[in-house]
Amino acid sequence: MAAEDLDVVFHLGDYIYEYDPDSAYADRRHTTPQTLGLDQLVTLDDYRARHVQYKGDPALQAAHAAFPWIVTWDDHETENNYATLVDEIDDTGAKLQTPAQFAKQRAAAYQAYYEHMPIRADLRPGRADLRIFRRFDYGRLVRFNVLDTRQYRTDQPGGFPGDFGPAEAGLANTTGTLTGEDQERWLLHGLDRSPARWNVIAQQVMMSRIKFPNPSGAGPTTLANLDQWDGYAPQRTRLLQHLHDAKVANPVVLAGDIHSSWFSELKLDFDRPEQPSVAVEFTATSVSSDFPAALDAPIKATNPVLNPHVRYFDGSRRGYLRCTVNHHEWRTDARTVETIAVREAPVSTTASYTVESGTSTLLKS
Repeated sequence: MAAEDLDVVFHLGDYIYEYDPDSAYADRRHTTPQTLGLDQLVTLDDYRARHVQYKGDPALQAAHAAFPWIVTWDDHETENNYATLVDEIDDTGAKLQTPAQFAKQRAAAYQAYYEHMPIRADLRPGRADLRIFRRFDYGRLVRFNVLDTRQYRTDQPGGFPGDFGPAEAGLANTTGTLTGEDQERWLLHGLDRSPARWNVIAQQVMMSRIKFPNPSGAGPTTLANLDQWDGYAPQRTRLLQHLHDAKVANPVVLAGDIHSSWFSELKLDFDRPEQPSVAVEFTATSVSSDFPAALDAPIKATNPVLNPHVRYFDGSRRGYLRCTVNHHEWRTDARTVETIAVREAPVSTTASYTVESGTSTLLKS
């Protein structure tokens, strides 16, 4: 990435991982936290050491030196799948924390993030909150609305292990929110008053509705990731309806989180794929984190039936997305490597899609 000619890099979360030392690669084992066995960081020293370890990577240093970065966090900068001050659903025993206990952990995580990442924010050490949703205008070409979908969200619905469950749980989550009311109001205001040709919502988790084939064979044939917007479907519908009704110019959603690439057209009703799209979404794969290899082929096989609004999916490769934007067109290239088992591997473009201004249609290049 450091060799690209870029104006800016967006990192949309999971910059570090909080797990205990474990890796297939001996030189990539995590730092040892003060309390082993919890499989999560807890103290400020824990989080500081983990950030220092990641920033010690020379390739990452080169990428930071080459470009300005705009960053926001997701869950793993603090703890997997947390919601506001609600601990991970699968935690038990010593790992399980009350909201008051988790607030101390979140305060430590947020402080370490503030100390090590390029953000402008008003940090008061020891506080469990830190506002990082913000807006960037690139002239009149692009407005970037950068969200925080962790700090203010309600808990994932249903209480299912791993937050994977039936889509009906997300559809019924009428009071659920990924953004909180204040941030949602701020976002809609910024979209409505934007002078930009392209209006970007840069955030953490996939907005597109996705039906995953159930690998267990027990229960429903498909499952939804309720940690994504599928768990908060009424708010998603509200946002997409606003994009449509307010005629927001060229809305583009950027996402990450799921360690795989998904290029999708967003619909007011995903059960009617023939409907015109109201926005497009580009979900980036991970730089180094694995996607379950066993799921790649089944998802590729079932997407045309279960998720016809998905125009491209790949869970087999690691990399990043390169977006080129002008007045007439948005182009996204999937830039990936064959393997992360070695320090250096050639980067290639494995997919390219464009969106013409005035449409929300993905065209393969």
